Amino acid sequence: MALFWLQTWGSLAATYALLWLIPVCFALVKTNNIWFKALASTLVAHGVGSVIWLYFANLTNLQWFALIPVAICERVALAILMGLAYQLVNYLVFYYQSIRNLQPESNIL
Repeated sequence: MALFWLQTWGSLAATYALLWLIPVCFALVKTNNIWFKALASTLVAHGVGSVIWLYFANLTNLQWFALIPVAICERVALAILMGLAYQLVNYLVFYYQSIRNLQPESNIL
């Protein structure tokens, strides 16, 4: 956040960086919810990418403000996909383990 606010256009679009306070709030709540973890991780990646983009691209403060709803929709969609992928992998692992436990083990030496 500080790197964003120290740059000229970033200081004029300081509210854009407030999106990155969401992971801090989730960290303070100490929840084990996969959906909160997915949203927090995608917002942290978004923060890093935004700071890099700020220093290498020349976007005005109005462009950064216009990106706020886009960033919110994008990050929520990515968090949903991350959560669904986690649920799918968990299901497949438990399914594989249950099939493996049903099959007789061979004791071939």
